[in-house]
Amino acid sequence: MKPTATISPKPTKEVTNINFSSDVSDIGSSIKQVYHIQYSNESQPIKLSNIKIRLYYNRAGAKSQEYHCDNAGLQLNEAPYYKSCTSDVTGKFQDGYFEIAFQGDEQFKDGELSIDLRCNQSDWSAYQDVDIQKAELWYSGCLVQTKEFE
Repeated sequence: MKPTATISPKPTKEVTNINFSSDVSDIGSSIKQVYHIQYSNESQPIKLSNIKIRLYYNRAGAKSQEYHCDNAGLQLNEAPYYKSCTSDVTGKFQDGYFEIAFQGDEQFKDGELSIDLRCNQSDWSAYQDVDIQKAELWYSGCLVQTKEFE
């Protein structure tokens, strides 16, 4: 089941010139997630450690879950042009959502952050009755954009 998404931007004073997109799908034993954050502001870089992405979903059962970050990286419009951030990605399962965050001091002012990861139940059994609701982009504790899934 691949949900259709609509974007409801809610810009904050802290972050402008940002575009958030996501592709989330339930592929049986995993919930595959691909996120892109494009940002351009030469005078105000954003810090990865201030970014959080929350995926809200419901599922049947209460098995423990884990996540695997396959790739995360910054594609920049200036040297070094690409910076791997895979090892900086952290994930935490909360009540009703999965939260992605970053550790470290990396920041960027013109480029794109891409994140490709999967969540699964710890025993790799298939998810049952998954309802993927929305993805939210947060920056410094402020909601920046929401992407609703139908």
